[in-house]
Amino acid sequence: MTKTTAEYASDPSVAGLTGKARRLAIKALHDADKAAAPIAARAKLPSAKELARRDREYDQAFHPINVVRETDNAVAIKIIVEYCDFERNKTVIAWIPKSFLRDGAAPGWMLTKKLNEAGAEARSANKGSINVSFS
Repeated sequence: MTKTTAEYASDPSVAGLTGKARRLAIKALHDADKAAAPIAARAKLPSAKELARRDREYDQAFHPINVVRETDNAVAIKIIVEYCDFERNKTVIAWIPKSFLRDGAAPGWMLTKKLNEAGAEARSANKGSINVSFS
C-alpha cells in the first residue's frame, strides 16, 4: 500500500525539517518504500516444495475439458499455440482416450502431457517464443 505525502510528513525523521531539506527527506522515505516493495513481493513467492505440492495436486485431480470432437474411443480437445514473435496462433487438436476420463473430466497429468507435446512440436518448428493454452 502506498503512503500519502502527509503520512511521510508525519514521520519522526522529518519532524523539525523545513523547506528543501523536508522535501528531500520525504522523497527519500518515499523512494526507500518504493525500492522495498519488489523485495516484499518476492518474499511472498512460494517455495520449491510448495510449487511441487501444487503440481502434484494438479496432476492427481480431474479437470473439466471442452470436447471438440468425439469418437467411440477418444475425445478431442483444442490447444492454442501462440507464436509471440510472429503474432499468430495455431490450433492443435489433442486426443484423450475415453478410458482416462471421469465424469467428462481429464486427469491433470494427461492435460499437462498434451500441452507439453504441443509446445515441443511448436518449438521444434520455430525458434521464437511460444505460449500454449487450452481453448
